[in-house]
Amino acid sequence: MKKLVIIISLIVFSFSILFVIVPKETFSELENRSLELLPKFKFEDIINGKYMSKIETYISDHFPLKKAFLYIKTGLYRIIGFDDINDVYFGKDDFLIENYPEIDYKDELIKVLNEFKNNTDANINLMIVPTKIMLYEDKLPKNSTYIDQEKEIEDIYKNVEITSIDVLNTLKEAENKDELYYLTDHHWTSLGAYYGYKSYRESINESYIALKDLKLKEVSDSFLGSTYSKVTNYNQKKDKIYIYEFDNDLNVNYVLEKKEEKSLYNFDYLNKKDKYSLFLDNNHGLIEITNNDIEEGKILIIKDSYANSMIPLIVNHYHEIDVIDPRYYKKSISKYIQENSIEEVLIIYNYGILATDKNVLSIR
Repeated sequence: MKKLVIIISLIVFSFSILFVIVPKETFSELENRSLELLPKFKFEDIINGKYMSKIETYISDHFPLKKAFLYIKTGLYRIIGFDDINDVYFGKDDFLIENYPEIDYKDELIKVLNEFKNNTDANINLMIVPTKIMLYEDKLPKNSTYIDQEKEIEDIYKNVEITSIDVLNTLKEAENKDELYYLTDHHWTSLGAYYGYKSYRESINESYIALKDLKLKEVSDSFLGSTYSKVTNYNQKKDKIYIYEFDNDLNVNYVLEKKEEKSLYNFDYLNKKDKYSLFLDNNHGLIEITNNDIEEGKILIIKDSYANSMIPLIVNHYHEIDVIDPRYYKKSISKYIQENSIEEVLIIYNYGILATDKNVLSIR
């Protein structure tokens, strides 16, 4: 008994020393989030309990060997027989499949979209992209339960005064269905984005580039995405990332950051965990893209990050492509449409973000 107490004491002491001497990071690549900094001592925070809460988060964020413990935790859960962790199912063929709740503000969302439509004379199209749980039901563990996203999307479509795009059936009918979403991330792949692009161009009765005429280039074979970060499965198969290669003469203006580029891809992200962010340099409030190889055509895309891998395809049909992410653009979008004489608008969101984030309600 005495030896056990000594061993435990040595372990606690060792971890205490490690906690003090190991350099503290400010950002977790694994979890893709900022870590808690050592909180400043304030008497009022002691009284209201905020200080101790921040200390607990600080210790948790910087706990030595945290990554190893997360691997061990997931391994134990799998051995015990858990089919899911943190709302992520361990699916067949290495698919990690997130489960999302219903959209609990549909009436408000429909009202906002209809008011937005009535505030502009532009032609507006809406695409709500289902998450991979709707395509890979056959890969889910037995007795899995999940929201019928198709019904949720249809409820919105039938009540908005906006042209709606059915992308789910296009995705379901694709011959290469297993390649449309990443194994480890919540986004669709470049191939999945192609079918979104195809659905959009068909919905407005315009031509699109055939898949056989596109050139795909592999840029990474070691992607572990946001879904993986929720479960940290040690033996997880990694994803490959592909991009479409075009020779367009582009000007890409990140307006709020006052930064201009010639490419839609930021390859620096390939050296980081969040490799999907290579598309459009992650998320920005306002991007103005000019295709100097095309003389006319203008479109505004209001979007979340799903659109980032689809925009390189859309760019091939317009001289000017303006991109607004309402999470970071805080001005009136209706006013932007009016001031920039925009006649065509595409709103594209994935179901997952609609179910967990209400920033779409800022579309005005």
